[in-house]
Amino acid sequence: MQVHFHRPRFSGLLFIGFLIAATHALPAAAEPRERFPAGLTINDLNTYSNEYMQKQLALDGFLLRQPGAALVDMRNAQDFAAKHIKGSINLPALLMVPEVLEEIWPDKTQTVVTIGGDSFGGDEKMESVLPYIALRKAGYADVYHLRLARGGALAADIDSHVSFASLPELPAPEVALGFSLQDLKEFLPGVSSTVLTAEGFSALRAQGAAVAVLDFRVQPQAQHIAGSLSLRAHDVQPQRLAALLPDKNVPVVLVSERSFGASPAVDMTMFIYAHLRKQGYQNVRRIKICDGAAACVAQEWPWLLTADAAAMPVPTPEGAPSILPAAPPLGAVGLIPQGMSAEEFNVHMQGAGAAALTLDEFIQMRAQEPSLVVLDIRAAEGYSLRHIKGARNLPLTEMTEHTLPQILPDKDVPVVMVCDESFAPTRRISMTLQGWPILKANGYTRVYRLNLWRTSDGSNRMLGDADITKQVEFEGSAVPRPAPPQTDEKMQVTPP
Repeated sequence: MQVHFHRPRFSGLLFIGFLIAATHALPAAAEPRERFPAGLTINDLNTYSNEYMQKQLALDGFLLRQPGAALVDMRNAQDFAAKHIKGSINLPALLMVPEVLEEIWPDKTQTVVTIGGDSFGGDEKMESVLPYIALRKAGYADVYHLRLARGGALAADIDSHVSFASLPELPAPEVALGFSLQDLKEFLPGVSSTVLTAEGFSALRAQGAAVAVLDFRVQPQAQHIAGSLSLRAHDVQPQRLAALLPDKNVPVVLVSERSFGASPAVDMTMFIYAHLRKQGYQNVRRIKICDGAAACVAQEWPWLLTADAAAMPVPTPEGAPSILPAAPPLGAVGLIPQGMSAEEFNVHMQGAGAAALTLDEFIQMRAQEPSLVVLDIRAAEGYSLRHIKGARNLPLTEMTEHTLPQILPDKDVPVVMVCDESFAPTRRISMTLQGWPILKANGYTRVYRLNLWRTSDGSNRMLGDADITKQVEFEGSAVPRPAPPQTDEKMQVTPP
């Protein structure tokens, strides 16, 4: 098959002029963040644009170069997830900085093909030249841009020769778009050297110090690191991080899809690393555990939980302080309640960790304190299905200075908050941690959080539902009603 490089509709010089004119027409503040990957300049356009016009691949040229080529798809995450060429990696143009490119494609002699919206039809896009220039300036020697419809290729031809795939969901790399170019230049260098192996992570845990493990994978996973907290990229906002990790010297380990093997998504922990470094966290690492679930299982790392052990409490090294709650996702109100400053939040959160009651402690307190109130802060739907008998319901999102006095008129009685985390361990932030500062800010003096599955002896043994229901009575539409007593219907025979 012969390779065709198709001449553009207008000359390279005219195209360069168009790019430069369009770039100069942009507002000054928008130029670096909306159009240019970090480090690219007008001079780079002059240097590489004409070359770019000669390096566009039609279908036949792509089929020749596809084996062994790196495919970088710069469309948005939604378009990529809907349909993309198998083997391509989603990486927006703005994130094509040398540190990211070199981690994904360390071999700069490898053929790289960029893919954009115009790769599947339509007119030339100005944005398509920028990734090409970023790759060339980073030292990649053999770079092309894909234009499958060039040369008269029909959609049927493309579909019959090119393998496509789709995904149910893909993490959108917008976490980095709040950065300025200066931020990327300052905090991304050196990010590749921060990767921990599984052996390195084991050694870190063996030191006995507390380690915060933040898992940013999109889909719930059967395998996860014991003690990890499942978050989303938007949770790396300064206020939320300050509440979760007040000690900026504690080791922080970031987990992504690429920690467990290959992924079509760029490793977002690179940019989360940069966010954390910008916010002053001193010891941030990323982890590479294995190259697939089977390899992870084969290693049998004691800190790697699988589906069968996913519900077990978090084991921590002896003597290590607890950093993160082993607990459900940020609620609609966020970790820091609306209208509360980070400083106020930190003041009101004091004592929240020590106020978690085990099953035995709850039974004892309830017997000694007849005025104790169980406050279920789940949504009404969950409460109506199953709740502790006698519990009052006030959803977390409705807890305000106006609603609280209606449900809890006496601010000095013991208030025990209940959420999903109270009945079984999860890997998200407990809603009771979110409700705690609201109650404290409104003057409630004796506030507790309930963890019925925890034992009082501090062991890693978890109490199951059967253990809990022996001592705590539940009610609700999903609670089985006790069976009526059976009567002996056998005929009584009177002896003669």
